[in-house]
Amino acid sequence: MYLFALAIHLLFFPFGNDGYASKSWDWVIGFGACQTECDKKEEGYTCGKSKHDFMHCSCWNCQRDCQLSEAKVNIDYCNAAESHVAQVGVDVGAYLASATADLAIDLVGEIPKVGWIASPILSFGKGLFEMGDDEYLLNSVIADVNARMDTMNKCMGQQIDTVQVEAQVNSIQRAFYEYDYARSHQGNTNDDRLDKLRSAWLEHASIVASEFDNVDQSAHYFSALLLHMQDFAQSFVLVSADYLVHLHELDEANYKDAYERTIKEFGQLRSWADQARDVIKLSISDAMRSLPCKNEQAIENEKNIWNAKFLSTNIYPIDSYIDRLVELNNVFTGDLFSWLGCYKDQWGPLSDRAMVHMKNGVTTTMECYDLCMRNGYSLFALQYPTSGQCFCSNSKAEAMQFGESDNCEGRGTGGGSANDIYQMNGECANGYYPQIGDTPGRGIVDGAGFAQQVSNCNECAKLCSDRDNCLSYECSKTQLKCNLNSGADPLLTKAHGDYAFCTKNGIFVDDVNLNFGVKYAIKSVSSGKYLDGRSPNLGNPLLTDRNPEGDKYLHWIIVPTNVENQFALKSVSSGRYLNGRKQKHRNNPLLTSRDPTKTNFSYLLLWTFEKTDGSADNVAIKSVSSEWYLDGRSSSFNNPLLTNRDPMGDKYLQWQFIAQ
Repeated sequence: MYLFALAIHLLFFPFGNDGYASKSWDWVIGFGACQTECDKKEEGYTCGKSKHDFMHCSCWNCQRDCQLSEAKVNIDYCNAAESHVAQVGVDVGAYLASATADLAIDLVGEIPKVGWIASPILSFGKGLFEMGDDEYLLNSVIADVNARMDTMNKCMGQQIDTVQVEAQVNSIQRAFYEYDYARSHQGNTNDDRLDKLRSAWLEHASIVASEFDNVDQSAHYFSALLLHMQDFAQSFVLVSADYLVHLHELDEANYKDAYERTIKEFGQLRSWADQARDVIKLSISDAMRSLPCKNEQAIENEKNIWNAKFLSTNIYPIDSYIDRLVELNNVFTGDLFSWLGCYKDQWGPLSDRAMVHMKNGVTTTMECYDLCMRNGYSLFALQYPTSGQCFCSNSKAEAMQFGESDNCEGRGTGGGSANDIYQMNGECANGYYPQIGDTPGRGIVDGAGFAQQVSNCNECAKLCSDRDNCLSYECSKTQLKCNLNSGADPLLTKAHGDYAFCTKNGIFVDDVNLNFGVKYAIKSVSSGKYLDGRSPNLGNPLLTDRNPEGDKYLHWIIVPTNVENQFALKSVSSGRYLNGRKQKHRNNPLLTSRDPTKTNFSYLLLWTFEKTDGSADNVAIKSVSSEWYLDGRSSSFNNPLLTNRDPMGDKYLQWQFIAQ
């Protein structure tokens, strides 16, 4: 996804490590202990250097503990800003995903159709600002910005006033007027509606080119424009989606160019937001480096939290809109999935169903499609619409093992003990996910590729899968030529011809390749025991010396999250996630049923994998929340710990993932 192409380096940004300021002083001390007196001179300070010259004491390199709040940055307000934008973004994104899924199901031809052109996106009356028919977007934007101004100021360490914000809103208000004009269209004359949508779309696109192309600005400027950048992005994505649908229906010859320009403009919005992040974080760093701080690592940790909040608030929403537009385009350029039918499922624990349970609370078909696709599955299914259960599989025989059912409710989302099952028809083979773009030239890895002729694109995928150094492949469906790449992401944002760009699913930790959706037994190098996820009513994992073959209690799945390079570990037996706990509770990990993709406390369920100096298969498992490592202990213990030692050279902190 676009998300993987453009965002993988962003989570831990490199604040400068040029050193912090320090204080110094000297005074007549007599015959006392100079260093001791230096450290007591001002409360909280310790001095790195001192000199006692007869009765004179000199101290320098004196520093104290600092907090990010001294740069007028308050993380609590960043949390509030993140939650506000996330809720609006979820509403808009979920609506677009649902509408796209409805269109895709229409084109499959097996599910009762939902009229698209008759129900334009812009008139749906919810999501963006819960606007009524008589309300204007510009007024809603100004009200929204004013409501968020204090929160954003305290998150960014800036002081933006109403006059500055209104001046910048005025520079983009024309787009909001055009939005309202298109939204107010009456009647069923699609040509007139298309003209209004085209005007609104062109105005939004031109504003991106004029207002969001200037990256040589101050932190103050970026902070002010960030306040309504998300409002503008939400307006733009709704206009674009509706315009592209009408354009494909009524003026298909111009659809491709309009789609490519839309993606380009959203890429510019994202680049602008990323530059804003760089400038503002440098401003925060400069403010902190002017202080006499000694707790550099603690400050870096606070900065990393700020960075993650910025990404979630200002960058990831744009990524999600790009993904929604890509999905919409995929519907027009080739079916995303085919409906296989309604099939029975047995009643009982989620771990014993016909397909692998991924999540409850799924609100759209597209959300389930995304979850299963990103986890390397080729089939997905929905069940119990009120619970929103999403299941995945790679085996039709297993998915359909209980026979056909007539219990699905006819909306494509299953029914009681009944799955509506779909097969993905993506451009990429199972185990790969699609990205938009191109790596120029004829890619070759370990002697394969270089525009190699293949009988089908799955053969190209196999060439890549057979080579550890291959992280992506490109294949033309018409020419049946295959290129292999040692890089995972495209270098250009525009595709070459009809070549599909497909990237391997999974995680690469030095020589260890871990894949989403694969069941693993996680073995401690020190004790030889396996991590035990236990049953759903138990909240503490164990270490067990049973044979993991066929033992679901010893099976785990790596689950991607909405944070790059951070993952969740899900127990197959309990359905719970491994919890690394808060720093003040660091000791034993827990098992938790919370969703690792949600905002509140999701960081407790996030883990990273690091290479070690042990066997080539060994990895260290580090909690994002506690920053401690999972400890497998010695064979005489049956519960894992969380430990803050260095995993290099420490077998107790090294683990092996064994595919089952």
